[in-house]
Amino acid sequence: MDESKPTRHELSGDDQARMLRLTEEIQGRLQEISLIAGRVLGVSYPPDVVRQFKPVPVRRESDGVQTGIYIEIVAGGPGVWYDDVCFVYCAGEGTPVTWIESPCGGSMSC
Repeated sequence: MDESKPTRHELSGDDQARMLRLTEEIQGRLQEISLIAGRVLGVSYPPDVVRQFKPVPVRRESDGVQTGIYIEIVAGGPGVWYDDVCFVYCAGEGTPVTWIESPCGGSMSC
């Protein structure tokens, strides 16, 4: 494993502004996903909770083709972690199917 220090690279003004806007958009979308999941699960996440996005491809067992995405939303804060909440999207062959599960881990195939 490489133990060297990472090299920082400065962004131009335009790139920095765009990255900040994207970060705000991503955080807003994660909050929206956690609000929907919380409503379904009957859980209320405080506004200062940390949300992490961990996507995992879902593959068909017969041939390994990606058929969906398994999105884990990990929510926690200083000294407090909630059960993981996962949003599953399966594109499949027909109408897309989605569901929420908590804790995560039970539905890794579509």
